[in-house]
Amino acid sequence: MAHWFDKIAKGFVITWATLVSFAFPQLDTKQSPVPLLPVPPLETPRATATRTDTSEKTQSDTATTSTETTTTLTHTLPEKEPATESYVPEKIENPADEKSNLEIDRAPVIPQKSWSDINTDSKSAIFNILCTSNFGGVFKPASGTGIIINGDGVVLTAAHVGQFFLLKDYPTKGSVVCTARTGSPAKNEYELELVYLPPEWIEHNLTNITDENPQGTGEYDFAILKIVRRIDRSSKELLPHPFPHLPLISPDKIPQVGTILLQSAYPAGFLGGVITNLSLYNASALTTVNQLFTFGTSTQAVDLFGLEGTILAQKGSSGGAVITDAGKLAGVIVTSTVGTRTDERTLRALTIGHIDRTLFNRSGHHLADILDETNPTAFAKLSYEFNTYVAPQLTAALIKSIEKR
Repeated sequence: MAHWFDKIAKGFVITWATLVSFAFPQLDTKQSPVPLLPVPPLETPRATATRTDTSEKTQSDTATTSTETTTTLTHTLPEKEPATESYVPEKIENPADEKSNLEIDRAPVIPQKSWSDINTDSKSAIFNILCTSNFGGVFKPASGTGIIINGDGVVLTAAHVGQFFLLKDYPTKGSVVCTARTGSPAKNEYELELVYLPPEWIEHNLTNITDENPQGTGEYDFAILKIVRRIDRSSKELLPHPFPHLPLISPDKIPQVGTILLQSAYPAGFLGGVITNLSLYNASALTTVNQLFTFGTSTQAVDLFGLEGTILAQKGSSGGAVITDAGKLAGVIVTSTVGTRTDERTLRALTIGHIDRTLFNRSGHHLADILDETNPTAFAKLSYEFNTYVAPQLTAALIKSIEKR
């Protein structure tokens, strides 16, 4: 299959917030990477499949126009995947949290829908996030991806994308503007607000926002946003309700090694600033889970999973979706290993379980609580407490770090 590759990149893990050449100076951040520990009990054999693509693409081959990428996808997503070998589910015990015992989520042999249909259905829930500055300074435009996860317009993305919202009034009010751009090519559509990101991510990555090639593990690297209004405030068109969105898999389930999943994002690593601004397209590709990781040493909770390299292994895919054959969100793309070509890189995605555990441990709210559209109390409380008490301190820490450089 055209989206399966044989090579896995080796090297340091790089955090992606696409920093495209546009109006500001180059960003430069660096974070000491912390080794990730593979989960030994989950090292089961990979499901096998016949590979028919023996050609090797160079980076220049994959750096085609976005229009070509979208066209290629249409022809390479099969209606049904070939049968894969099934395995007996395992359980891994987590002494830190009895409720977080994980049962491996095995993909069924026959997808519930064709991958082409899942790809088409999911695109309306995935959009580009472009952050720009009105005054230049230390920032270049930063491009990432966001995923709508409930009908009220709640969004998941990476923390290294969400951090730009903390600097919206630096150096002056309204200096940094982050917009949601939908469609292919991406066009300005919605205004966003930051609801939450883990304070630990900012504390551990204070120089990330100004490093050109930041390094990190992906731990705590998620942010929750909210679509609040249309950019065109003169428009009489109301916000959609419900928003098209991707439901989440259960936090206690993870994709197993060998599972086939769909990636969808707005990669911009090979594009210049003008193209990113005017002609950025959504891209999707099938991939296979090849590794499982934990950030803990005393538990076996799975926090991160690796994915074989595809055309999406570029800057700009941060915050992108990893989708199951049931059309549910299995993870959020946050990091990549180093590789000359996209097929040599390994993408890594945070599990829904990691996001849910982190959110609950820091705020007392589970994802299910804040996504409950029938009871908005938990969401409102999370947003109020974070933006009133936490965000100002994180903003001050970021500004202090920036002005030291």
